[in-house]
Amino acid sequence: MTFAFVRPCHSSTLLSLAKMRARVNVDALPGETFAGTVTALVSVGSAQTRSFPVLIDMDNRQRRLAPGMSARVFVALQARQSDVLVVPRDALVLRADGSRIVWRVREEDGQYRAYASNVLIGRALGDQVELLDSDLSPGDRIVLLGNENLRPGQAVHFDAPSTDL
Repeated sequence: MTFAFVRPCHSSTLLSLAKMRARVNVDALPGETFAGTVTALVSVGSAQTRSFPVLIDMDNRQRRLAPGMSARVFVALQARQSDVLVVPRDALVLRADGSRIVWRVREEDGQYRAYASNVLIGRALGDQVELLDSDLSPGDRIVLLGNENLRPGQAVHFDAPSTDL
């Protein structure tokens, strides 16, 4: 039986077909876990939900699973192949449209000014959040406190040691 679920677009770098195993817990069969193998990562998705189908092949010879059953799918994600950029959670500012920014500080004419950088976040561990996409670089100075009310180009100052990426 082929089982389909959707994945968010930002998880595309975490999934690959190389021996990916899945566990499926079906709501109608509490306490039972079904094993499967990821067989396809569909590249055409929904523009509204920004998600893409993933297909899992599962053994259903006992006919315990039926089309339309709701379930929770657990897939062991692949390890990252390269270093990732992380920022403190306090650096993230959530905008009204759901996007997130981090304020980067640049020195201009002897004065420090803040400029917004759009970011796409990934996994979080403690107070650190992975950046999947941004124009930030290691060593950039970022704002952690008072960042909710900043305006582009606004002058900023800091009293404590800086937080560099």
